[in-house]
Amino acid sequence: MRVIQVYKTSDGALWGFNQVKKLKSLGIEVIVVLPKKSGAMIEKWKSLDIEIIFEDFSLPIKYPHLFFQRRKKIQEIIEAYSPDIVHSHFFTNALMLRYSRSSKLKQKGIPYIFQVPGPLHLENSFFKLWELSSAGDQDYWIASSQYIKNLYLTNKVSAKKVFLSYYGNDYSSFGDQRTNALRDKLGIPRDCFMVGNINFMYPPKFYLGQKTGLKSHETIIKAFAKVIKEQSIPNFIGVLIGGQFPQSGKYEEKLKNLAKSIDPERIILPGRVKFDDAGPIWPDFDLAVHTPLSENCGGVLEPLLSKVPTIGSKTGGIPELIISNSTGILIPNNKPEIIATAILQAFQDHQKHKQEAFTGQKLASKMFDINRTAEEIYQIYRHLSNGSQAPQDFCSRRFLNLDS
Repeated sequence: MRVIQVYKTSDGALWGFNQVKKLKSLGIEVIVVLPKKSGAMIEKWKSLDIEIIFEDFSLPIKYPHLFFQRRKKIQEIIEAYSPDIVHSHFFTNALMLRYSRSSKLKQKGIPYIFQVPGPLHLENSFFKLWELSSAGDQDYWIASSQYIKNLYLTNKVSAKKVFLSYYGNDYSSFGDQRTNALRDKLGIPRDCFMVGNINFMYPPKFYLGQKTGLKSHETIIKAFAKVIKEQSIPNFIGVLIGGQFPQSGKYEEKLKNLAKSIDPERIILPGRVKFDDAGPIWPDFDLAVHTPLSENCGGVLEPLLSKVPTIGSKTGGIPELIISNSTGILIPNNKPEIIATAILQAFQDHQKHKQEAFTGQKLASKMFDINRTAEEIYQIYRHLSNGSQAPQDFCSRRFLNLDS
C-alpha cells in the first residue's frame, strides 16, 4: 500500500516521524511531503530511507497569488505517484489538498484523511464551517481525541467517516525518577513544593476572542500569586518552563514581567527546553498544572508519563486523561482561585495524588504508545483500502475498568 503523508513543517512533528517509522515497519510505503529541504527534522526523516518530496502543500493564505500554481503542482504529484491514500495532519494542508482535487483525481476515488491534531478550528464557527464545507465524499477524519471525534459527529459528519487514534510518540526519554537537575540549575531547595508546567507560550489570538494566551499562563501566574499571598504552602515555588512560539517576543516578556511583579524568587520562568530534555526534568516537579483555553490531550500527558500529580481543566480531550479520583485533579475552569484551591488540595493530600499519578502513568503509557497508535492507523488504512474491520476506539475509562 502506498500512502502520501503531508506535513506543514520541516522543523517539528517528531510524532509524525515516529508514526511513519512504525508504518514503514508494518509494510506501508510512505512518501512524505515536507515544505522545505532545511529544518531541524530533515536528517531524521532522511534516516528512514523513504521518498521525501519537498513541496509546500499548505493553503497560501498570506500569498493567494500562489494558489493556482501550488494547486497544479499538487495535482501533478498525486497523479504521478497514484497513492492508495493521502494523509494530512494540519488544517491548511487538508484544505489545500481538497481544493486541489481535480475531476481526474476524483474519478480515482483516493481517500483523503485529515488526522486532526487539535480542536481549535472546530471551536470557532467560521473555521469549522470552512473546514466542513470543503470536505467531499472522499474525505475522512482521524480524530486524535474522543472530544474531537464528538465535535465532528455533533456537526453531522457520518460516524463511518470519523475514526479515533491518539497521537503516539517515542517517550523513552521520560522517566519517573527525580534527579534534581532542574532544581539545582534553578537554585530550588529539595524541600520546596515545586508546581508548574512545560509549555510553549502562545500569544492571545484576538480574532478568536482570546484575552489570554492559549495555555493560560497569565491565569496560572495569578493562581501562584494567590497561593503565595495566602501563605498556605510556605515552601511553594512556581516554575513555568517554555518560550513564546515560534520565537521569543513581547508576549513572553509580558509574562516574565508579570511574574517578577509578584515575586521573582517564587515564580520562575527560566525559558524553553528541547523535547528530549523535558523528559528527565519532569520528575523534579511535585505537581503539574495545565488549564488551557483549548486543548487536545497535550500538557497533561508528559507529567503523567513521569508520574507527576497533575491538575487539568475540563478542556477538550484533557478529561480523557485526567479522571477525578483516578488519575488526577480535574477542575471546572481556569479561574485563578480554583487553580489555587486545587494546588492546596494536592499539597495537603500529596500521597493520594501521587498514587493517582501512578495510575495516570499506566493509562498514558498505553494510550499514547506509538506501537499501539501506529497499528490503529495501519488498520484504518486497510479499512479504507479493502474494507477490513476498523479498529475499536480506545477508551480510557474502559482501560482502567472504571465503568464495570
